[in-house]
Amino acid sequence: MINYKKYFLPELNDTTIQHVTLSYLSAAVSLLPNFYYQVIDETVDAVKKLLSLQILVILDSTGEYILIINESSTAERWTSCDEMKTYFDSRFQALDERKSSIIITTQYLDQQQFLLQYYVYAGKSELKHIATLVKKVIKQIEEFRFYYKKEQDN
Repeated sequence: MINYKKYFLPELNDTTIQHVTLSYLSAAVSLLPNFYYQVIDETVDAVKKLLSLQILVILDSTGEYILIINESSTAERWTSCDEMKTYFDSRFQALDERKSSIIITTQYLDQQQFLLQYYVYAGKSELKHIATLVKKVIKQIEEFRFYYKKEQDN
């Protein structure tokens, strides 16, 4: 009988989450399989940004990397609820167009908040490539925040 459990992601709990920095990923280290490596978690910040970002990196038991990315926000952080919905719709569409490497697992939007959770399949990559991919996601979110604030200031 085939043991399918070895192909599942590990249970998410306090013992399977390791908090690491982006520079840790960029260094020549190796990750242990079946742990969640939390690179960034803005969801717990006291001062909330326009978009909160959470990124987890996983090395599964087969040696393949998966990124779990959560983007969330609440309506009071935006100028209007319509702008929040517009962002959500455009971001969802952009992610959905990349179905070959991205799986959207949760899409939730109401009048008060949204959550986009998606997995990025990175395969058997080198850790430096994973770090570059994480940097790219962070840069996209930071640029959007910057241009949104700049637009609001004008």
